[in-house]
This record gives sequence, C-alpha cells and structure tokens, in this order.
Amino acid sequence: MCRHYSSYSAFLLLLYVRCQSDIDSSSRQVLEVRETEDLLRAVWASPDCRGYLLLLHDPLPLLTFADMHRDAWDYDGKYVVVGGSLPHLLQLTRTDKGRKTQHVVGALQTEEAGEWRLYVNQQYWAKGMLPVTTWRRHSFTSDVDLFPDKLSDLRGALLRVVTFVWEPSIMYRRAEDGSLLERYGVDIDAIALLAHAMNFTVRFDEPPPGELWGRQLDDGSWDGIMGFLDRDEADIGVANMFLSYWRIQVVEFTAPYDLEASCFLARAEPPLPRWQALAFPFQWDTWVAILLGLVMSGPLLHLLAALGSSWGEWRSAGETARLAPSWLYTLGLHLREAQARLPRQPGTQVLVAFLWVYTMILTIAYSTNLTAFLLVKKLPASIETLEQLSQSSLKVAGVGELFMTELQEASDPNVKSMAKKFEEQSSKQEAYQKVLAGEAMFVENRGYVEFVAKIKYSKGGESRMRVMKECFAPNNIVMAVQRRSPLKAKVDQVIDWIREGGFIPHSFRTSLRKASTSKEYINWSSEGEEEEHQGKKKEKQDKGKGNGLIPLNLDHLQGAFILSLAGLIAAALSFMLEMVWTRTSPA
Repeated sequence: MCRHYSSYSAFLLLLYVRCQSDIDSSSRQVLEVRETEDLLRAVWASPDCRGYLLLLHDPLPLLTFADMHRDAWDYDGKYVVVGGSLPHLLQLTRTDKGRKTQHVVGALQTEEAGEWRLYVNQQYWAKGMLPVTTWRRHSFTSDVDLFPDKLSDLRGALLRVVTFVWEPSIMYRRAEDGSLLERYGVDIDAIALLAHAMNFTVRFDEPPPGELWGRQLDDGSWDGIMGFLDRDEADIGVANMFLSYWRIQVVEFTAPYDLEASCFLARAEPPLPRWQALAFPFQWDTWVAILLGLVMSGPLLHLLAALGSSWGEWRSAGETARLAPSWLYTLGLHLREAQARLPRQPGTQVLVAFLWVYTMILTIAYSTNLTAFLLVKKLPASIETLEQLSQSSLKVAGVGELFMTELQEASDPNVKSMAKKFEEQSSKQEAYQKVLAGEAMFVENRGYVEFVAKIKYSKGGESRMRVMKECFAPNNIVMAVQRRSPLKAKVDQVIDWIREGGFIPHSFRTSLRKASTSKEYINWSSEGEEEEHQGKKKEKQDKGKGNGLIPLNLDHLQGAFILSLAGLIAAALSFMLEMVWTRTSPA
C-alpha cells in the first residue's frame, strides 16, 4: 500500500485496512507533497504497489499534476482521495489522468463530527462522483464495493467511434438523397459485438476527407483517426488498421482480431484472341515434336515403299514415285482423314499401322483439350511474383505512409527494392486509374484488393482487376484506443472471444454478398451504355444455358473460320503461281 500521508483521523486507518484487503502487497511509500514537482518523485505503477491514499490539505498540486506528465501515473491503480471538497473531486475526474483511471474513491467529511461520506467515480457510466456509503462513528452505513468493475457493463454509455469508408471492412448503404442508411462490414460487425458484450451505445464520427488514419504534422500534432484519439475526441478508432509500432506514441492498439497480408491489385489483361485456341491444347515443345514426326514420317514412308519388292506403292493409283504423295498420306493420318489407298508390303504396313495408333492418340488428345480451350478464354502471361514485379517497369501505388515503411523495412530484397518505385496517392481512385492505365500496381491488404477486383470492377462476369498471387508481410488488424484507456483490457478480452468464435471470416463473406447486391457497388466502374450492352449479351447467352449446356458461337469457332480463310488464300496463291508457271514453262 502506498500512502501519501500528512495527518488525519483514526477513520483513515480503517479505510486504509479496507483498501489493503484488495491490494496484496507489503510495499510502503510515504511522500509529503508541497508542490506539483514533488509528485514526480513518487514511484508510479510499481509491481508491488498499486494502491494510493492521497490525503489532501491543498488539492491544487494534485489537480495540476493530473493534467500533465501523462506517463507519471498508475492508471490501473486504486486511489483513495481524502479531503478537499466535492468540486475538487469532480475536477479531478475531469482531468486527463482522472478520466482514464477506473478506480477513484473520494472521502469528504460532513458537517457532523466523525462522519465521512464516500464517493466513487462513475467514469463511462455518468459524469461526476456517486455517493455510495457513509462512515459514522465506528462503521459504514452500508457494505459496498468501493472498487467495482466499471467496464464489463457500461450501462448503455455513449462511446465515440471514429471511422471512414474502407471497403470491405467498412461500407455504407445510402438512400436516393445521399443520406446514410446503414454501415456494414467486418469492422462494423466487430464494433457491434463489442457494444453488445460491453453494453454501450455507439456514435460514429468521421475524420475530414483525405486524412484517413492520420499522419504527424509539422507541429507534432496528428490528423485523421490518430488525431481524434490523441485529442480525446473519440474512444475507439477502427478502419482496417494495421498494428504499427511508430503509432504507439499516440494511441494504444487492441489485440488483433484478423490477420491479412499485403497484396497487389493489378490490371487484368484482356484474354488472348479465340483463334489462338487452336494452338493451346499442346505446349510449344509438343508441337515441335509433332511437326518433326510429320516431316520425318513422309520420307520414311516413301523410302519403305520405294524399297519394296513391287517398287512404288502408289503406282497402282497412277502416281509416280514422288515424295509429295507420301507426305500428303501421313498428313491425312494426322488429321484423322480416311485413306483409300492401303500399303501392300509388310514393312510399309507395319509403319502405317503404328502411325495409325500414334495419330489416333494425338488427335484424341488434341480434340479433347481443344473443346475446353474453345469454351474458356485464356489469359496472357502476367506478373504473379514479387520478383517479377520488382524487375518490371511498373510503379507501386499506395494510400498512406504505412506501406512505404513496410517496403523499406522488408527483409526480402525483392520487396525492399519496391520502396524505390513506391508512389503515395492522395486517394484510392487516383491509384485505380494508374492501375487501369497499366502504370502501377496498388498495394493494400488482401481483403480489400479482393473486394475491388470481385465487386467494384467486375461486370458481365469479368473483372478489369486481378490480385497478384504472391503477397508479403502479414499484418495484424487491430482497433485503436486512447493512450492509457481503461477500455483496452476489456476490449482485448471480447476480441479474443470474437476471434476464437470464427466470426471474422463469416462476416467477410456476408459483407461481400451484401455489397454484390448493393447499388453502390454493382457495376461501380461501368457506364450506363456498357451495362446495357452487357445485360443484352448475357441475356442472349443465357438462352442456351437452360439445360446446363453452353452452345458454341462464332466467337468460340473463329479459329476454324480463320483457318478456312487462310486455306482459300493459300489455294488461290498456289493456283496463280501454277498458272504463271504453266504459261512460262514450255513443258
């Protein structure tokens, strides 16, 4: 028990014993205070001393000290203030230290001799001090807990929560006139659970436009959410906030309720033309092997036929022993074209039999894969790893200084090198425009970039944005409270319950489904004409999907028509060359 002692009545000794029952400690500290600076000599928040008996003769030094030197105070201690007057006690509870101290008991002597009235601070319950009991002669008039838990049940107290729109953690639904109808999202749901568990009422405030989480200004003050909490204008700050140590000097962070990595939002490149699907079923090395097999099988077949006992397998058809018919024959096998002429010699028959099996496997594998590639659009090769991004010419765009710090402090050299390419943006929309222009990738937490890609920039079932596969720096998502806030311990406990119950993933999925049907986010980036065009196109496509089948249209089969056109052009060129050759050659 720590005592700041001058001289008082025997009542104080009984009160001292009552307080000591709550504090299991044998530590003692006696300090006489004449000036405010004397209080700085006290050992505050000693692990063996968490109770304080303040005997007031002149309350001015204590009241002055309570509004200065924030760290010189035991905010979790139990204080008994004896003496002074009720206005002095009320003034103490309004000071910076008094507002954030959960347990303050005041003892004031009444007009009757030997009678003392005890008051407790109400903190969030109500303003002022609440009288709870009276000491008369040798006992209290009622047996009450002088240090009750004031945080488990806040009795409907109004707490100020500062936040702003940051999808998908915080989203707004508005009426036609622009008025706010509803806030929803993971962070809003977490605040709602806190309010239910701790029984408080929420009033949402927003920082001025552009300030967002806040940054330190030239004069040392902070704006944004940090500024609200630093100036005690809000009790809780929430907006998909990362745990950052350089902000601990301003606020305190709660236990994390989610974990998200930092990912990159990139422009979704348009799919490759459908006609290229004819080459997609096989990889390039497979095509090279097939081409070599075709080139070699023609001469080999011709050689075996020429060396046969009846020289010239193709003479019965009126052909001379030329190489071209053999190549054409093997090409027909590769195209599953039935051949009217069959070889007569055993060696040629064996070769052709194995060619049948070989080409059958190739054609079945090709046609099977071709169907899939005709129905599904193939995307071009794109940047998917941190190494590829660091070596590319793309910039890295972000909102706020946090990601710049993450890039600079990263241990991965690929991530660290991106700090040189980082460009801070004044707004998310500015960053989106650079991404769509192919100038940069936007860095944010994974939940946010998934929301932008799937909801905001999605139309007709396709998105103009995509999420790069490789991410970095998993971040704890936390709430912020005022420094030395008594709320932190209880909020941490409730957040542990929320996390253990698996509520956050459920809330995220629910929020995405809700946003997908909200007018604020449906085809957010589309213009009216584009939406109408996509709607008509989808309606036409849906006509053939009633039985779960997708009919092939001209877009799917454009490769076949292009190949047919190429064949007509090649045949015309061949015919013209033949005509020229016939006219110029005497033979």
